[in-house]
Amino acid sequence: MSHLSFPLPFTAALLAALLSATLWRDDATNPRAKTLFALFFASVGTLAALAGLRFGYQFREAGLLRAVLAMTPAPLSYLAFRALTAAEWPGWRVVLARHFWPVPVAALLLWLGRPPVDLAIVTSFLVYAALLARLRAQGPDVLVATSLGDSPGMLRMLTVVILLHVVSAATDLALFIGVVPAAPLLAGMNLLIIASMAWALLARPVYRAAGPEAPAAPPPEPPTDEDAALIAALEALLASQRLYCDPALTITRLARKLGVPARRVSQAVNRVRGLNVSQFVNNHRVAEAQRLLRETRRPVTDVMLEAGFQTKSNFNREFRRVTGESPSGWRQTHAAAADAGAA
Repeated sequence: MSHLSFPLPFTAALLAALLSATLWRDDATNPRAKTLFALFFASVGTLAALAGLRFGYQFREAGLLRAVLAMTPAPLSYLAFRALTAAEWPGWRVVLARHFWPVPVAALLLWLGRPPVDLAIVTSFLVYAALLARLRAQGPDVLVATSLGDSPGMLRMLTVVILLHVVSAATDLALFIGVVPAAPLLAGMNLLIIASMAWALLARPVYRAAGPEAPAAPPPEPPTDEDAALIAALEALLASQRLYCDPALTITRLARKLGVPARRVSQAVNRVRGLNVSQFVNNHRVAEAQRLLRETRRPVTDVMLEAGFQTKSNFNREFRRVTGESPSGWRQTHAAAADAGAA
């Protein structure tokens, strides 16, 4: 299959390796998640390179190794996102036994010359796509170990990974059945991987947000007196310690200071305010930005960082959500009003 475009699989592998190395060097507050994400992208890159060797250069051994390693990216992705939740984390032996037992089984099947490994690969991608989709359905507050400003970007990345798993399952199934030539299938898959890796490198959605907030779901049930008391305590905590100015603030950290589970904080904010925790904290950040814009002449970028925002796009979006104006426009309007009042 010499007509298979040479650069595509190896370009995908290079981008995945670059992203994996970048994550590995990241000074993340959640080293477990960082490591798992780095391993996930490394596995994606390895599979792309092996596919290029197998179908571009007819290296049969690369195809056999790819069939075994194809069982690793799906569970790695699920474990990486799960590491950002409040779910209990079992020991590594339990994790390996529960999620990676198909790897030695696939190797044994290949050694025995039995071909149903392809169907096992398809099943792996679909099962973990379903598990990730169930995680995604819980909304942004489920990723309690992610800084609150990063939740939207993480959700977008989670959606992309789910789509990649579904497309990977469809591609492997089509290759197994043989209904479509391998070259265009692999070319399309590699293009999708390249686009995803390039976006991940530019946006860095794992630890930095750059996208719209998911709209808050309506409160599932009316707030209780305990909810109101918890919100009052949360408001007092944010006001006294100015925690909202910390861009690395997480739901887990807030919950620990309040002495309640992270899910309890999310429920109370949703029931009382009709917001997710990220929006709730960003309201305080916007209020602080308004004060700085009104009382100082500091550049808008300095105000953004001082108030706890990390990216200009997130700052502008949240500021407009709360005030209906851009930060610069709001400053001009209120500066003019203040000057008129002084006159």
